[in-house]
Amino acid sequence: MNEDVESYIGTSKTFTFITSLKINEIALQYIINKYERYLDNTTGLNANDGRFEGFKSSGKIGHIENVQLQNDILDLYEEDIPHFIGNTNANTKNQLEFASFIKDNVI
Repeated sequence: MNEDVESYIGTSKTFTFITSLKINEIALQYIINKYERYLDNTTGLNANDGRFEGFKSSGKIGHIENVQLQNDILDLYEEDIPHFIGNTNANTKNQLEFASFIKDNVI
């Protein structure tokens, strides 16, 4: 996860730099090459929810007496994580399209 964090930081800095260039400003090829590894870099979550699914399908989720905790667990695995993965996939698609555009149009 530390590597993912470093990767996200590098990617963020790269895209901040590239998008801060003005329309008529020249983006030198060596600068783009310096940051190229971040242009194609993607990171995503591979949720390990096997234990949760087993717990839920066994019907034991109802044994959790704290209703708020029960709802929080269900929300996490059935709403929050899928939502996060969907957003990550959409961001990855946009990032790769933008990276391709930058590589094809760098001056």
